Amino acid sequence: MFNSAYGRFFQLGYVTYDIDAAVADFEQRMGAVRIDLIRDMRDGEGNPIFIDSLSHLSLPGVELEVIQPRAGWQTVYSEMMPAAGEVARLHHLGFAIEDEAQWQAARAGLDAAGTPIAVEGGTADVRSVYFDTRAATGHFSELVFRLNPEKLRPLPR
Repeated sequence: MFNSAYGRFFQLGYVTYDIDAAVADFEQRMGAVRIDLIRDMRDGEGNPIFIDSLSHLSLPGVELEVIQPRAGWQTVYSEMMPAAGEVARLHHLGFAIEDEAQWQAARAGLDAAGTPIAVEGGTADVRSVYFDTRAATGHFSELVFRLNPEKLRPLPR
C-alpha cells in the first residue's frame, strides 16, 4: 500500500456549527455509516476542551470526521467554519502514521520544510498534529499516530 510523505491517507475532516445536521447530511446524502458521536468533550480532569462534539463516519476506504468546536473559543477551526447555507466545510486531510520512526521522520520533514504547526497534542492513546497546508491546498493536514491501536477502532483501509 502506498504511503505519502505524511503517512497513509485515511480521513476527510470537516467542521460544523451543528453536528446533528452535518452527521444527518453525510448519512443521507453520501450513505455514510456513523461510527460514533461524542458530545460535550472533556479532558481527563473533566474540564471542557476546544472540541464540543465529534463524530466519525465510514465510507468505503475513508473515514469522515465531523468536529463541532466549542462556541466562543478561538481554535484551529475558527477560520475554516462553514459559510451561511453550508452544513459543514472541509478542514483537513488525515494521514495515519504507523510507528514511532515514521512519526519522527514525518515531523522532521515538516520542520525541515518550515511547515507551520497549528496545534499539536494527544492522549494516552493517540498523538496528533495539525499542520498548516492552507496556502497550498486550502485546508489543514493532520498526522495521527495511534500509540495503542489495539485499544481503538480500526482505521479504514
